[in-house]
Amino acid sequence: MHRHEPPPLASLASGRPAPHRPGFLPSPAPPPPPVVWPAQRTSAQGPRIPASAPQRAVQAMPAASHLKLYPNLNPRAAVPVDRAELFTLTPFFEQYRLTRGEHHEHHIPHARYIFVSQANGAVRMHPHYRHPVLAEGQPVRYAGEAEFRHGQLVWWSNASGNYRPDATYASQAGLPMERFYTHEQIRQGVHRRPRSGQDTEHTSRASASPGASPGNTSSAPQRKV
Repeated sequence: MHRHEPPPLASLASGRPAPHRPGFLPSPAPPPPPVVWPAQRTSAQGPRIPASAPQRAVQAMPAASHLKLYPNLNPRAAVPVDRAELFTLTPFFEQYRLTRGEHHEHHIPHARYIFVSQANGAVRMHPHYRHPVLAEGQPVRYAGEAEFRHGQLVWWSNASGNYRPDATYASQAGLPMERFYTHEQIRQGVHRRPRSGQDTEHTSRASASPGASPGNTSSAPQRKV
């Protein structure tokens, strides 16, 4: 009867197999480690997606390549002013507030303002200064006019003769689109009419055809803003 005897310590230390000794069987080799296969998705978990499949990411804002900047068409209008007199529009819950310069106090907008949305997204406003003054003659995302009442935005438009932004890119202004009217609609007084089921679609019509007249073809007298 053969007996198993552990290999000498010298062979364990050197890592070499122990020599065969008559009457003894060498110790069996250790079993190989188990093979672990990756888990497979079952039919209850849905179809398996290959690792090489592209992943779709949710994009909150338009890509930089889709951003359109409007140049100043009247360089002479960019006269220097004290920048501390300009206002910056800031959202305040469901309203808006104005800050000016390095002062921390907030002002409640309650008038009609000329505004520009600068390339960095900041909205500069003033009751009287023209658009090139607000933007220092630099290209802007958008430009127009906006009317506020006790901190609430009543309407805003793309009225700017120096930048002339079209309605297609009105979302670049960073203001709520449900309050947007084209300059032509403001001139016709559409913003003063009661909103109906059809009037609420004025934004989509304006975006589809920039500068087009609103759907109502009545001969109402035009009012210059």
